[in-house]
Amino acid sequence: QINEKALCYIEGLGTGIQNSNTPITADDNLLTSQFLKEIRDKTGQVEEYTAFVRGSIHDIDAEINRLQTLIKITQEAKTRPMLNKCEVQPEHVHRAKERFQVMKNELHGLIHSLFPNCDSLIIETMGQLMAEHLNEESNGYIPVTAETFQIIELLKDMKIVTVNPYNKLELWYEFALRSTRSKRGRVQRSDWPALMNQPIRAPNAISLNVKQTLIMTYINITSVKLFVKVQNIFGVCKVFACLIVIGGGIYEICQGNTEHLNKGFEGSTFSPGGIALALYSGLWAYDGWNSVTVVTEEIINPGVNVPLSISIAVPLITALYVFMNVAYMTVLSYADMTSVPAVAVAFGARVLGPASFLIPLGVAIATFGCAMSVQFGVTRVCYTAARGGHMLEVFSYVNVKRLTPAPAVAFQAILTTVFITVGNIKTLIEFASWFLWFFYGLAMVALLVLRKTQATKPRPYRVPTIVPCFVLVVAIFLSVLPIVHDPSLKYLMAVGFIVMGATVYTVFVYYKKTPTAILRKFTFLTQVLFESVPPSDRNFTSPTDLNLLVAKVSRLEMYLVTPEGLRPMKEVGLYGRVAKMKMFRPPYENKDLVFILTARYNAMILEWRTTASGELEVVTRAHGNVSDRIGKPSENGILAVIDPQARVIGLRLYDGLFKIIPLDKDSTELKAASLRLDELNVYDVEFLHGCSNPTIILIHQDLNGRHIKTHEINLREKEFMKIPWKQDNVETEASILIPVPSPLGGAIVIGQESIVYHDGQSYVAVAPPQIKLTPINCYCRVDGRGLRYLLGDIAGRLFMLLLELQEKMDGTQAVKDLKVELLGDIPIPECMTYLDNGVVFIGSRLGDSALVRLSASRDEASQYVQPMESFTSLAPIVDMCVVDLERQGQNQLITCSGAFKMGSLRIIRNGIGIQEQASIDLPGIKGMWALTLAENSTYHDTLVLAFVGQTRVLTLNGEEVEETEIKGFVADRQTFFTGNVCHNQLIQVTDEGIRLIGRSPSGWKLSAEWVVSGARGLSVVACGPATVVAAAGPRVYLVAIQDGALELKAEVCMEEEVACLDLGPGGDEALLGVGLWTDISVRVLKLPDLRPLHTEKLSGEIIPRSLLICVLEGVCYLLCALGDGSMFYFTVDQETGVLTNKKKVTLGTQPTVLRSFRSLSTTNIFACSDRPTVIFSSNHKLVFSNVNLKEVTHMCSLNAQAYPDSLALATDSTVTIGTIDEIQKLHIRTVPLGETPRRIAYQEASQVRH
Repeated sequence: QINEKALCYIEGLGTGIQNSNTPITADDNLLTSQFLKEIRDKTGQVEEYTAFVRGSIHDIDAEINRLQTLIKITQEAKTRPMLNKCEVQPEHVHRAKERFQVMKNELHGLIHSLFPNCDSLIIETMGQLMAEHLNEESNGYIPVTAETFQIIELLKDMKIVTVNPYNKLELWYEFALRSTRSKRGRVQRSDWPALMNQPIRAPNAISLNVKQTLIMTYINITSVKLFVKVQNIFGVCKVFACLIVIGGGIYEICQGNTEHLNKGFEGSTFSPGGIALALYSGLWAYDGWNSVTVVTEEIINPGVNVPLSISIAVPLITALYVFMNVAYMTVLSYADMTSVPAVAVAFGARVLGPASFLIPLGVAIATFGCAMSVQFGVTRVCYTAARGGHMLEVFSYVNVKRLTPAPAVAFQAILTTVFITVGNIKTLIEFASWFLWFFYGLAMVALLVLRKTQATKPRPYRVPTIVPCFVLVVAIFLSVLPIVHDPSLKYLMAVGFIVMGATVYTVFVYYKKTPTAILRKFTFLTQVLFESVPPSDRNFTSPTDLNLLVAKVSRLEMYLVTPEGLRPMKEVGLYGRVAKMKMFRPPYENKDLVFILTARYNAMILEWRTTASGELEVVTRAHGNVSDRIGKPSENGILAVIDPQARVIGLRLYDGLFKIIPLDKDSTELKAASLRLDELNVYDVEFLHGCSNPTIILIHQDLNGRHIKTHEINLREKEFMKIPWKQDNVETEASILIPVPSPLGGAIVIGQESIVYHDGQSYVAVAPPQIKLTPINCYCRVDGRGLRYLLGDIAGRLFMLLLELQEKMDGTQAVKDLKVELLGDIPIPECMTYLDNGVVFIGSRLGDSALVRLSASRDEASQYVQPMESFTSLAPIVDMCVVDLERQGQNQLITCSGAFKMGSLRIIRNGIGIQEQASIDLPGIKGMWALTLAENSTYHDTLVLAFVGQTRVLTLNGEEVEETEIKGFVADRQTFFTGNVCHNQLIQVTDEGIRLIGRSPSGWKLSAEWVVSGARGLSVVACGPATVVAAAGPRVYLVAIQDGALELKAEVCMEEEVACLDLGPGGDEALLGVGLWTDISVRVLKLPDLRPLHTEKLSGEIIPRSLLICVLEGVCYLLCALGDGSMFYFTVDQETGVLTNKKKVTLGTQPTVLRSFRSLSTTNIFACSDRPTVIFSSNHKLVFSNVNLKEVTHMCSLNAQAYPDSLALATDSTVTIGTIDEIQKLHIRTVPLGETPRRIAYQEASQVRH
């Protein structure tokens, strides 16, 4: 049985060598002593078989050497004709056959002599060994086909080759792509004997690549941030794999393995066609520069970052690839490198040993990352082409949740799947490379033409003209010579693709001969499937940013629309009152510009740009004054409109005149031309869509009523050409025109009782009863097709206007009906803007503006409108008064604001706000401190509260608070101070003395205690990381904190009793401030010997109650708060202790406690009193800001996991945990009235406002 199998294998091997395109090389047949040792270890219990294997090593090695010689001869016969373009020489083939026949006979005899009686043993042992190899290294998948089953036979019966990652990867790569009926099978070790004689199909490479494409598609659809994260990880892995190869090469060079380096260019050819074909693969490896350029819109400051990224990445990748090839040639010969399909894997198999799996893993990671980045780039090309009208519009739609071009990504995934079915990676690379370089050449031709015809056109970045010329020459070289050198079907297919694409573009895009009904259904299904909508046309800061621009009198506020809401970006002041603001996008721009007209007729075009430092700046592209010396300003106000194709700006400033400003991309001055208008009393004007020349439509009134009329403008002659159409006698209260985008065209006329759609040939009119109550005063368009509009009236109601379409006989669409539905109540709108995903910004001048969301179903109040965010506005203010409501000396402003249903009283107070997060009812608190008990934690987890005669400990467990105990803590006495100190210990100070609590394996325990002597107990304490200063009567004690011990370092007796004290920064040589009772003074002492440095008398008879030494902005201050709410503060010389620059400020009326805390990495001071105040330094001056709390008695910093960067504040009855505002600001409280307030007066005795 064995002999027959061996004979079949050898005969098949001969046929494979003669017919296969990829000859079997010596690397495919590895027989090593290591493999035979593994066989001996696996079968040590079989003495007969072990003896046989050991005795046969020498004979098998000799036969393998002969087989390798045969393979080299066969390779020579097969590879030489391909290099020299000549036929196979018959003598070579004959010589190979003769040598092979001799080898076959010798092997057959050897096998016959060595394996006469051990068939079953060999089958069982080798079967188990093969199954183990395959299960361990390929998770049980057998990567072979019928063609490779002969090699498996050799593994089982002849034991000539072993299975390692390189062999398996090569076999899978070679045969999986060539298999036409591949089938994945999973073979366990126990199944191997039954499957020995059955060929196992290879995994389907096409299926695997399709799955990889789906993974990449999911990542690119999900989030740009997810793509960036994955790409960064894969990029690092790719570089790491390259460095592994380079490191291995350096090691081999150090070992002296350089024999192959001198033969690296042997057999080279300088055929131009061959060089072009070789460049396809090389340039494919460096094609990342193209992916960078196609995502220019999403790059910050592309003029700097695109060239910078290319100039850094290309040399870096070049260096990596060159050094990798040098590393390959330290191990592999020229013949080896040209015969194996995966050079890096062969290198890893020989150099890295057990770690060789890192190479194929790195190759797979690098390939996946590269493919994903290419997909990211080409989808943006598809998205931009669709947005510019060169592809189906639906491919320019964006997912409403993830803000990614999901339809374009899915479309590219489908195209990728089609290309995968080719199956031959080499043919695919050559096909795609020729295709790409052909279009690179066309792009360079277009670029050179545009350089000539549109030299001044703004561009994201510009390169010297020599660069596109050079690229054009290279593109011609790479496109023409390969066809001349090797004409083949793939180039014909590429030309067919180009012809097909040109045909589709010409018919369906250029001439717009699209099946409307089918396209509409396809668009609808795509939108539903990918939750996508047309891209917004409010991209000011970048082509991908969705922005909201709000004009407030003379200021512009720029917001970025994010999934979390509106994020402020920039606020700009203007020298004038904004009368009109319009957004437009010229065809030569990739983002929007803003036209602004002030009340004094100053016009400007603004652009938002990002500087090299990342800052956002406003640039004036053009400006000018459009006023006339004569003319009657219109009583109906200023009207400003912009042509949909951004050809001209239209202004109605004076009765009987219509001004036009042609939009020239090179002009920096706005010059207006006046056109005589027969219609004097104009109520509204707009530009119509889809007109070859700019055409306006207007509503005007004469003695016979109101009418609509259109005028076509000749920009060359700057005059009206003709009247395309008009409609007399529309509703007498019609006042608003809404232009409808193409292909419908026409306009909607909004009146007080009716709504009419008119396109010049037909019209549709409705009289919905919902709008008859109050007139409509503003509108906004919802979708890009112009089928849905939002209408707002002066009563604060929101309506949806829907254009219902029908298909005509010629396949076009027309408006069939108009539907109006009441959505709900909103603030009284002055303007409205639909942002995205059902979110609308409502701008109001009679109250607060708002951000609302439109829901698909009614809420409990039968409304479709859900408020999201409110933007406070005090306007209009009719009356106001200043009062002290809480009688704390903090005046507040009360205004009569708003009008109609948005009328309200606004109570305005200046200060810093505390955002409450939690509160606990605990009266009588005398002190409060935060501790960290968990080991190796940076968060506070415990809150210690001191009361008269007792101490309570609270554990912060998330947002829950529980009372607990700390071993070693005294709970039945009042704590004057506690905190974390050096050596991971706690300190507690009571009237009895100082207790040091240390950590033990069983928990906390009392480590040391220092008890004060005498009858007077401790009453005032200050503590540093390793020092405690406490006072009992007039005596001051300095105690050092050591590891498990307390040591009294110094003691001093003051002239009077100590009222307050505090330690300054400086460690062992810090300053100590001491406030005394009777003489009302402040003393400065020096540690560690408590040496007096300075005495400062305080004026008055009020004793000091709290003292604090801290450093703010590099200046050391001493602050001393008195019992009447006033405070002295000084600057301190930290060397001499001298106090200078004495100043006094009144903070409140009650005794004040001073505590320091950190906010935004800066030190601040909190003054606890009946008028809480935050003290901070700004430009080396102390600033005092009121806190919007009624009273605070104690404060401590709290940085818990559930309450990070917070403050714990105690009042007479509660403990509040909250965060503090970053800056001082106005705090406004609203009292809704539901009607317009007129006058306000305040009666102080009863605290009643009238």
